[in-house]
Amino acid sequence: MRLRFLAAAFALALIGACLPRASYSSCANDTDCSSAGAGARCEANHSCSLEDDSCPGTHHRYDTSAATSAGQCVPDGSAIDGGTDGTPDTMLAAPPPDRECVVGIALPTTYSSCAAKVDAKEPRCGTDLWDPVCVRWAETLCPIGCAGMVFVGTDHALVMRASDHHVMWSDAPDSDYGFAGAWGDYDNDGDPDLAFVGNVTLSVYRNDGIVGDTLVLTPVAQTKWTTITAGKAVYISGNDVQWADFDGDHRLDVSFAGGGGLIIFQNQGNDAFGPMDPLLMAPDAQPQPNVNDIAWADITGDHLPELVAFRSDPGPVFYRNDPSSGTPGVTRKMTPVTWGSTLGYTHNAEWCNLDPADAAPELVVSSTGGIHVYDTTDGVPAMNPTAVGDMAGDVHCAPLDADDDLDLIATNYDSSRTAAYAHNPNTLTSFSKSFTQPATGAETNSANSVVGDFDGDHKLDLLQGGNQGAGPVAFQLLHNATTSPNALKFNADAEVKLTAIPSATYRMAIAPLLGKAP
Repeated sequence: MRLRFLAAAFALALIGACLPRASYSSCANDTDCSSAGAGARCEANHSCSLEDDSCPGTHHRYDTSAATSAGQCVPDGSAIDGGTDGTPDTMLAAPPPDRECVVGIALPTTYSSCAAKVDAKEPRCGTDLWDPVCVRWAETLCPIGCAGMVFVGTDHALVMRASDHHVMWSDAPDSDYGFAGAWGDYDNDGDPDLAFVGNVTLSVYRNDGIVGDTLVLTPVAQTKWTTITAGKAVYISGNDVQWADFDGDHRLDVSFAGGGGLIIFQNQGNDAFGPMDPLLMAPDAQPQPNVNDIAWADITGDHLPELVAFRSDPGPVFYRNDPSSGTPGVTRKMTPVTWGSTLGYTHNAEWCNLDPADAAPELVVSSTGGIHVYDTTDGVPAMNPTAVGDMAGDVHCAPLDADDDLDLIATNYDSSRTAAYAHNPNTLTSFSKSFTQPATGAETNSANSVVGDFDGDHKLDLLQGGNQGAGPVAFQLLHNATTSPNALKFNADAEVKLTAIPSATYRMAIAPLLGKAP
């Protein structure tokens, strides 16, 4: 049995220390609270609550039956019982210790000294989502190592150990492709779980530990695009996967994007996932929309993340998360907002805070039109972005030179070369290309990459994939050799090839070498 019982007990103890202990205790699941009214649910202290969007974070207020807690807002970060099986849901009041390396729910400043340092750089890490940018800050500011294992998209998904490229887990060779994947702690037990997408299959796997040299991944949700869209023949092509708590219930949901559109799997607790209804983007709404890339972030300040989806044609779609509609954990209205971009085919996008003048994150986009930064105006990305660099593949926001701001690093694409852009001073218009990978002939030919501290010196390195058009799977590590602010420098290792895997290298995702025993 997994270590959830002890963790849940610890979580309830934390809640008890922070809230008046209610003498009323009756509900065991949401069904027990149904008579209280629409949107009622059972909280971890066995008291019923009702939906109330004036309550920050949880959007729920304790019912009048909750004794001394009656009428109070359910605190942000509280354990939530969304299950209907008569047992408490496994979400915790606070994440378990040492979660700074793992994408998951937000880590407030009170979580640890490391979280406090990161939240000072990116406040949204403590209120909205501990995302890959938060992990990069943590790996730079704190004595931790987060670059332990890498999901690699190939003709079948695999996970390799970063230190020696040993394949720790692999999908069946005759299975669907594994084009894109993402790590996220969806069950809040402290270790990274995996979601990935192939041609037609969408998958979520729970991390059940590391046994010897093997990562144990257990499938908890698998379906096909055609199953969700009433048998329509759709080639999804697996372009992107991202985790975010889009419905405000403190559970990570997962979104899949590709040739067939955009699907959100809502985390219903207890290892259950279901597709959002209605779908955000499906063949009925836009024939073969081919969503290349997606990115989540709260840019309106209500702690509910917005979404931008980049399509090949007719262009990107921006979705505003409407806090006045839907029920946390059940439904949530995502409203398309008029916004346009003519930068060409988008390879990669990330939200990160590059502008000290406001708290809202900016959108960094890499496309055939170059690297651009979109500021946010009235809760929508600006129409006129700031040009930063040349055409590139992946682009990552990362603190590369220890000067207290985020820089950018972008992989090669077509005739361009891998390059890093220093950010000085901390404004939107002051990026300068500080590093370009030399044309040695040994560099990989891929737009795909991950950022992490691979050599333990607390400087963020770049692992870029290779052989995008043909196999075998290949990688090249660029070590961060920067010694002075705004003078970025990287030294490249020789290319490494996994000759046993005769496939192109697609998208990658990084996580700590961590798995709790079942």
